[in-house]
Amino acid sequence: MHNLKIAGRVWLALLFVSLVYAPATKAEDSSKDVKQFIPRILTVNDGLPPGVEAIAQTQDGYMWFATQEGLARFDGARFKTFDKNNTPGIDQNYMTALLADQSRGILWIGIYGKGLTR
Repeated sequence: MHNLKIAGRVWLALLFVSLVYAPATKAEDSSKDVKQFIPRILTVNDGLPPGVEAIAQTQDGYMWFATQEGLARFDGARFKTFDKNNTPGIDQNYMTALLADQSRGILWIGIYGKGLTR
């Protein structure tokens, strides 16, 4: 049952990215019509860490993924993962929630057993 729940979250994340991200990002050419974008499914083979828990988009166009293995940022082409091994201030990799405060340009991150950070 737990694997089914995780699989559902991954598919939800992939659906969200394929339907929403491409036309909404500032990293892409905004002069293109939405019909010119080709949806694509992003997986661990693309660099997305497993165990997606939450997704948010910040006003600069980046997509953020809270995962069980860190915080992943997608720029429209590749993922960069922030975790306890490469980012000072992160001492737990299991991210559980995200909230993009668009008015203040802050990304709030829920960390399992640790509370909130930004």
